[in-house]
Amino acid sequence: MGLPSPHPSALFTLKPLNLAAQDVVNNPDHQQLVSVLESEDKQRVLGLDIGPRVSSMSRQCLAKLGRARDCDIAILGRHISSVQCDFHVLDNGMVMLRDQSSFGTTQIVPGEDDKSHPTPFELGRSRQVVVLPGKNTTFKIGASEDGAMFELIWHGNAREKLKSQLGDLYGTESDDRRARTEPEPDLAPTVAPTRPTTRIHTPPRGSLPIRYHPIEQIGSGAYGVVWRAVDMDTGRLIALKVICVERKSWRQPHGGAAWEAEHEWRNRWDNRYQTIKREIEILSRLSHPHIVEYLAKEVDSPAATVNILTDLMDGPLESLLSDMNDDIVACVLQHMLSALDYLASQKPSLIHRDVKPANILFKRLSNGELLFQLADFGLSHNEINAVTICGTRAFAAPELFFSGPQTPKMDIWSLFVTMVCVLDINNFRTTDWERVYPNDIFYAMLKAAEHRDMRRFKSMAVVKPEGRPSAAQLLSHFFPEQGISKEPTFPNFQQGFQQPGQMAHPVEAPPQSNLIAREGTFHYQGQQNAVRGSHSSKSRRRHRGNTRAGTPKSRNRSRHSSRREKSQAMRSVTMQDAYP
Repeated sequence: MGLPSPHPSALFTLKPLNLAAQDVVNNPDHQQLVSVLESEDKQRVLGLDIGPRVSSMSRQCLAKLGRARDCDIAILGRHISSVQCDFHVLDNGMVMLRDQSSFGTTQIVPGEDDKSHPTPFELGRSRQVVVLPGKNTTFKIGASEDGAMFELIWHGNAREKLKSQLGDLYGTESDDRRARTEPEPDLAPTVAPTRPTTRIHTPPRGSLPIRYHPIEQIGSGAYGVVWRAVDMDTGRLIALKVICVERKSWRQPHGGAAWEAEHEWRNRWDNRYQTIKREIEILSRLSHPHIVEYLAKEVDSPAATVNILTDLMDGPLESLLSDMNDDIVACVLQHMLSALDYLASQKPSLIHRDVKPANILFKRLSNGELLFQLADFGLSHNEINAVTICGTRAFAAPELFFSGPQTPKMDIWSLFVTMVCVLDINNFRTTDWERVYPNDIFYAMLKAAEHRDMRRFKSMAVVKPEGRPSAAQLLSHFFPEQGISKEPTFPNFQQGFQQPGQMAHPVEAPPQSNLIAREGTFHYQGQQNAVRGSHSSKSRRRHRGNTRAGTPKSRNRSRHSSRREKSQAMRSVTMQDAYP
């Protein structure tokens, strides 16, 4: 009886674990669902196949279990509702077991195949839970102790198989999102159980914690990994960032040098912990459509990790560079300026300090449009306390190298470099910027500002931060139809564009002669975009006079001064410098 092996389209098979479940499998009405399973001890067991085109012709409901005539799997009993439970498919491919019974008599129970603890139904949560291979594989139906108990036996890569079948399912689509729980006229009413079937859980104060399960690793870094995870109660896919804060074991220190080394190492990880704490505090109070959504945090003390849950995006902007066009460029600019304007409007203003394509994530919406969000706030800080050197070398603003005041204008420079990378101006992507002097990086950016595709963004590359426009000013010019957080005041701006997404006119930059402001900044020399370090105007005049005189002492002083400036400019701007 039944197929010799599971149906090719079956996602999983319900394997009976007791006599009540065996009676359900042996029901003659289930003949078309029965297939043969082989257990580990080579015994042949009959089960019920569940999957698209197998157990149901509905697009979203794989199978309904209950007493009603329209249920795909009939289960008899006084404590069974007309629709007891069903297996529901979400648009993202997740399968959920939904308890539709009148008295909550469907339960998730521990099973032998569960590699982790099951996720039972809890008071205060919706009675639905995600089922995965190795997670929530055993469930029980009915209030009595001899209720039917099944185990889910998954077949191959069920999620990929389901995705390939969702687009071409046939049959009429019924409204399965609201399964019927009222008894049919010819059915006896469901009898309430005489005792509670599930443990009563006291909900915690405030919102309930997110119960999640990691699915696959999608990224890694120096301090942790990023997983694709799923919210077990809603089926929503989320991003799980696992940050390691473990203090590695050191041998017993001997002497002052060993003690100093351990002391330095402990300070490093204390700083790392404070950075993680600051990132969580910043994300938790931000709410903007173009900033990645923060969901929750969890501190795993035994594993010495901090888990941060955020919304899952489709990928970084880097993955779209090969398919870049003007519409995407305009979309990136508009969404990022909106995010930076929101950060600058906070009290005190927030600085991201690491704007680059790798930290800009995108998601394709149902209407085909792209949504870009700013992510990775590990280096973010408020304007008052931001003093450390951090960020990515090629995208760092000039004032960062010369101990200038850090303001939200730094992110404007970084966004300009991001646009240079997106458009690959002057072969930006193929250049090894880690081997380039900071002065040469700024020279390259000023030269890129003269490119015909970047002249419209030229004001974003002004070296002096005071002459650089803010995000609100740029939004007001490029996208006047979009609201901003603070009204801009910039007299040099012309009228913005009248059509959204179009950037037909450039934003004129202030005169570059204004860039000579103080010692340690840069000078812009005409059309050649030459960048070099400088001294104060008084010492510069004295230096020119001594140089013309040609004295050896003045030449040596000039040579040593140049070496000091070059040494200062060679300071690395990497993640390791941010967390020494």
